[in-house]
Amino acid sequence: MNNIDVLKNDLKNKNFRKVYWLYGNEPYLKRFYSSEIRKAMFENDENIGQNPDYVIFEENNMTVNDFSEQLEMFPIMHNKKLVVLKDVPFNSPIITHILKNPSDLNDETVILIYNSTISYESMQKNDNENETKKTKSGDIKAFREFIQNYGLDVEINELDIQTLNLWIKKQISLRKCEINTESIQYLITCVGNNMDLLMNEMCKLCAYGEKKINNELIDLLVIKNIERKMYELTDAIQNKDTQMVFGLMKLFSEQKINENIIMSTIYSLAVNLLKIKILVEKNVKTDNIIQLLGLRDFVVKRYVQKIKLTPKENLQKIIDNCCRTDLYSKSTTIESDVLITQLLSEMMILL
Repeated sequence: MNNIDVLKNDLKNKNFRKVYWLYGNEPYLKRFYSSEIRKAMFENDENIGQNPDYVIFEENNMTVNDFSEQLEMFPIMHNKKLVVLKDVPFNSPIITHILKNPSDLNDETVILIYNSTISYESMQKNDNENETKKTKSGDIKAFREFIQNYGLDVEINELDIQTLNLWIKKQISLRKCEINTESIQYLITCVGNNMDLLMNEMCKLCAYGEKKINNELIDLLVIKNIERKMYELTDAIQNKDTQMVFGLMKLFSEQKINENIIMSTIYSLAVNLLKIKILVEKNVKTDNIIQLLGLRDFVVKRYVQKIKLTPKENLQKIIDNCCRTDLYSKSTTIESDVLITQLLSEMMILL
């Protein structure tokens, strides 16, 4: 039985240990199991934020004295209390205190230690750059030994592809929708295996109203494909491809893509074109422009070619028009898609 199964068994039997340490490279699952520990300890506690027996300490909002006082206090409303140490490095004063004073642990308090976004190898905070690797290794070793003696360490990493497929299918089913294996694979191809991103996209797909989720719906809604459509829009604008630009705008309207995403894309294009124009006029080399602006090399090279004959004043005018469009969209009753279409027409004339 691996330690995740041991943890599940602890929660099922409500046989809680003094310390739990959740670590690994899957943030979604670490948050999930930390939540499961809390739910198992405090059943039907809807006002968890007001629960005096549930205390969260983060690196920047705790002291050793605060922590010690929590361990000394008995539970008020439940059989046990839960003290969470979130995003705390190994060599923090509070971890050092725990390692040196294990007698402070008691049967009425469960300590949960977990890092929401990073793995345990990253939990070592190095204020002293000359600190040796041996010291770091010693901190980790001592911490591991402490957990093994007084609690349970649970490594939570990314799911293998088979388990991830089953999880996606279950999450879709819980939302009263269906998805086949092929579309599950396509969703993973589009989004990746990050469970937070997958959950966000699954909620969006299920909320759309279609019971069966297929590749076409994924193409329509997932964020990676929206980003691809925004790239197509910027390319069409630069090529002054009126038919493509207005065809994409019609598609965005049908797909109910947020106008703010479209406006942000147009404004970013305009700003980057002006920045590149200014740098080119100052004889800055293309490689240096790529480094300065943090854009991909092929994007910068394409922009440089497109703006050779475009006056700098025209690029500034486009930015002014973007600001005007944004103002009108918030202060008038004119539909945003009408304003954006007008902006795009003016933009292609000025480029």
